[in-house]
Amino acid sequence: MHLPIPPKRQEHLEETPAPSARPDARRPHAGRCIAACGVLALLMSCDWVERANPVESAAPVVIAATGAPGLPVSEEGTTRWDSPWWGASDEQLESAVEAVGGRVSIGFKDPGAEAGVDTRGRLLASSSSVEDGLAMLVGRGARITYEYRIVPAVSAVIDPPEVRYLRAHPLVDYVEPVPTDYTLYSDGSWVVADSMWAAEAIQAPLAWDSATGTGVTIGVVDSGIDLDHSDLSPLSVYDCTGGSGQDTLGHGTEVTGMIAAAANGTGMTGAAYGAGIRVYRAYENKILDFDLIACGVDEARMDGVDIINISLGRSDANSLTADAISTAYDQGILIVAAAGNGHEYVAFPASMGNVVAVTAVDKSLQHLPDSPTGHQMELAAPGVAADTTAAGTDSILTTCLTTYNDPYCAAPGSSGGGGGGGGDVDCVIDPEDSEKENCGYRGSSSIAAALVSSVAALMKSHDPTLNPYGIRTRLRASAYPLGGSTPNDTYGYGLVQALDAIEIDLPPVPQITISGPTSIQPEATCLWTAQITDGMSPYSDPTWYVHSTTQVGTGYSYTGGEPGGNTGPDFKLIFEVTDQIGRTGSEEITIDLDEGAPPCLV
Repeated sequence: MHLPIPPKRQEHLEETPAPSARPDARRPHAGRCIAACGVLALLMSCDWVERANPVESAAPVVIAATGAPGLPVSEEGTTRWDSPWWGASDEQLESAVEAVGGRVSIGFKDPGAEAGVDTRGRLLASSSSVEDGLAMLVGRGARITYEYRIVPAVSAVIDPPEVRYLRAHPLVDYVEPVPTDYTLYSDGSWVVADSMWAAEAIQAPLAWDSATGTGVTIGVVDSGIDLDHSDLSPLSVYDCTGGSGQDTLGHGTEVTGMIAAAANGTGMTGAAYGAGIRVYRAYENKILDFDLIACGVDEARMDGVDIINISLGRSDANSLTADAISTAYDQGILIVAAAGNGHEYVAFPASMGNVVAVTAVDKSLQHLPDSPTGHQMELAAPGVAADTTAAGTDSILTTCLTTYNDPYCAAPGSSGGGGGGGGDVDCVIDPEDSEKENCGYRGSSSIAAALVSSVAALMKSHDPTLNPYGIRTRLRASAYPLGGSTPNDTYGYGLVQALDAIEIDLPPVPQITISGPTSIQPEATCLWTAQITDGMSPYSDPTWYVHSTTQVGTGYSYTGGEPGGNTGPDFKLIFEVTDQIGRTGSEEITIDLDEGAPPCLV
């Protein structure tokens, strides 16, 4: 059986300039509160403490808030406003907070403002409002468990009746319970592998002559990592639950291995094996909490990572997590997340517009039956095969826990199978057998997301000037199309391709010419049309604006006149359109108002 590896693309298009830097980025609120006792109980037996003694940690590299590129959210998707708690009554919210023992996330805002963070991740709340809000919470007996630095928010434990007071407070943006009812299932067994077909399918070995990920840092927000696995060390590890970062589930070890397992001749090699890895443990006892995800993103942002991989998700949205991810993206970090398994919808946070949502395909490049579909889908990558009856031919090799003992795991120095476990092990995901724990898992988009993060790292390693917008643009343009016209709800733009993404030249952004009068009578109704060249067709979202803020029409023509409320002798008419890979082109003209202008023939 031969893998239908996509042929190398021949077309070469011209590069797109990166967006300019945002002048209005704000340095995130610094510091984290620690209660007088020094250790704050969370997650029952789990403690959070001030950052201390991360494994093999280096000095944090903080991204300068004023120097990061401002990046558009390129697609519509889940936002902070999609959290179910915005529309809940006080009674419903109080009951939910009581059910989780008072554990909440609380966002701050300026008095009178609608939000503390907008949907693009730009910070709106002032430092003084955050400080005043924090003091108010402490004064009312709230126990602060984590103070976020990239968004104006805290995690806390409160008395449930406080919900009513806090929701009405002018400094409070939101109060949301931290759910404790989500379990990460990590079931699976292992079979023997005969190749690294997944890496080959995404062209990773072909790209290694150009880049291996060196100079790029990937943050992996997951269940931690096996600290004793020589293929995965040395690494920097931070445990959001207060522990050592040791992976007890296997999930984080598997995901990290797909990205960065050492090229040491033993077992498999990570698709971006030269990249630096920082792991942020966000699980405890199989429980995944939104505040732990946000903690991982917060720590990764402060550590200066280039890419964050989140191979996990939930069905419901959360304002804190959405704000943390949006802010990290707006400040220059690419976010990649798994679309999920075993359900029809694209999971959150992959469903967000500023997150690369990744689905999984098998060795025949077919969509896996339990993978979701949706308009937010962006890219596809190998997960596991639909047919695992031929052991060693269709499954995917990765790393697993050294404490796991199974005859199908690879012994140290072997290529797989029959080693008896113990020591360093590289194993193959097989979703058909769910009897084993701690090594493998039912589902596959987690692995697919890790492969897309790897390709992004190879791209940035080859061209350090690429920002998230540039990476996503090139990933979309170079993807091998699957499922007919692209993008589609099943595969997005198609199968990610490493070498093509590095080598592809992109055309200029859409260029627009507006035809129509530039001088009209004040009461006239006139016609303007837009013509588009360059970019990658088909185009979408053709929209007309006046004065940059007021939308006045859609489509490729506009009929109208002087806008209501206009006070000047002219007005600006703007047209915008988005091309197939998410780049926006715009053009504006100034329309003079003149009583002596020729009449418009409309």
